[in-house]
Amino acid sequence: MDVTEVGKLDMAQLFDSLSEQQLAQLKFRSKSQHLDEGNYLVKEGDKGEEVYLILQGSVEVEVRIPGQHKAEVLAQLDEGEFVGEMVLLGQYYRSASVRATDRVEILVWKRKDLDDVFEANQNIGYIVMRNLATMLCERLRATDISLIKHISNGRKAD
Repeated sequence: MDVTEVGKLDMAQLFDSLSEQQLAQLKFRSKSQHLDEGNYLVKEGDKGEEVYLILQGSVEVEVRIPGQHKAEVLAQLDEGEFVGEMVLLGQYYRSASVRATDRVEILVWKRKDLDDVFEANQNIGYIVMRNLATMLCERLRATDISLIKHISNGRKAD
């Protein structure tokens, strides 16, 4: 196993506080993949059981808005960020589409493989789930702020 590849895992917030040995266990269960610019990693509404770590490149997260022909971009994700992490909490249908904005290198884990690692080493599972909870709280706060701004702007227009 390439030490530099294991080293790339520690840039991910989801894997924060894991030792090199723990990161190596996770890396062992992953597969490398690439995606060319413009291609979709996942599509909104599709069933999925994979979690993806962006090692290089960027993707846009987009959702369909009822009554509109064009998807709305919610976020851009870059190196060290995850896609599909909600699968770890039991959500099997994709809540958004994810499209490469340039050539993207990723690591892929099947949920079952991560569950096996977490079962074998519960400390890894605890740390990853704690980090996931922190990430989701940060996103929820950002969404709250965005929603409040949107509502405030709508009221000013009245």
